[in-house]
Amino acid sequence: MRRLNVELASALVIYGMVMFGAIWLIRNHVIIDLTQRRLLAFVPLVGSIAIALATLRSLRRLDELQRRILSEGFIFAFVVSAAVTFSYGWLQNMAEAPALTYNWVMVILCFSWALGTVIARTRYR
Repeated sequence: MRRLNVELASALVIYGMVMFGAIWLIRNHVIIDLTQRRLLAFVPLVGSIAIALATLRSLRRLDELQRRILSEGFIFAFVVSAAVTFSYGWLQNMAEAPALTYNWVMVILCFSWALGTVIARTRYR
């Protein structure tokens, strides 16, 4: 578990540094060209990939029950995220609800995965 914490913390630090660096470069007009700004928007993917790899390595170290709990949590998250995003999409089209950015999909997915994992964990106690 300690190894996971070190890997994940390192990946999160990398992500944060790259993200804040990219934002600083754009806000301080160091990079003005639109093409360069668009390319810079993809640079934080380096940190995201590091987070994903650390997560995958940690999942491979889990036993069968822990994997099952996380899998059930993710299935729950998929269903909840699909229901919420499709429902809100219909609200936007039919009832003129305000537009939201795609970032909210990931927020919904993460929170519902956490909730689903808690539900699954209590089920197997």
